[in-house]
Amino acid sequence: MTAAELWADRAAAAAGLDLSPGWRGFALHARAEVQLARQNPAAGPTACRAAAEFRAARMSLNEAMARLTAGAALSASGRQAEALAELEQVKALADACGTLAVSELAEHEHHRIAAQAPLGRGGTS
Repeated sequence: MTAAELWADRAAAAAGLDLSPGWRGFALHARAEVQLARQNPAAGPTACRAAAEFRAARMSLNEAMARLTAGAALSASGRQAEALAELEQVKALADACGTLAVSELAEHEHHRIAAQAPLGRGGTS
């Protein structure tokens, strides 16, 4: 985990340079994955920033994967409504890309999170 964190930090530092949105997306997504593994609440917002970078680069499948990370991270932080919204976007992107496995994964995660807490109860923090 420490080595992954070091590489993610290096990538994120490089992303601060004048790089394309796609490269920034990869760096931010790597950082978000490490943050999620470390149970850091910053993982959700970091993954959302990665998704925005991938969207700017028109990298729909990578955007979907970053949003999948965002959904998991937001759910872990108790932000179920936001997590579910991210997963709905994952499903739409995956369906548009024709990636059935990612679409099914998003649907599975959506059901798992929705079963944890009713939407009307503090889904956003």
